[in-house]
Amino acid sequence: MEEEKIVNKVVLTLEEYLKLRDSKINEDKNINLLINLLFNCFELTKDKKDLRFETYKLSESRTKALLKELNPGRYIETINLLQQEGED
Repeated sequence: MEEEKIVNKVVLTLEEYLKLRDSKINEDKNINLLINLLFNCFELTKDKKDLRFETYKLSESRTKALLKELNPGRYIETINLLQQEGED
C-alpha cells in the first residue's frame, strides 16, 4: 500500500496574492534601506581595527519612518512604554 503524501495548500485570490507579494517586496526594500542607513553611519575606530557608530550622520526622521513602517505595533508599544516610564 502506498503512503499518501500530505500536501499543504493555500488558496488565495489573485488580488490577495498580489497584495501579499507587494507587502513582502515593500518590507524587504525597507529592511534593506534601514540596513544601508545604519551601515552608512559607521566609520573606522582610531586603531582602524573595528567600526564605530557615528550617530551624527544618522537621519532620525528616515530611521523612525522605516521602523514605523516595518513594525508599527512595536513602534507604538515603545512610545507607550517610554511614556509610562516617564510617569514613574
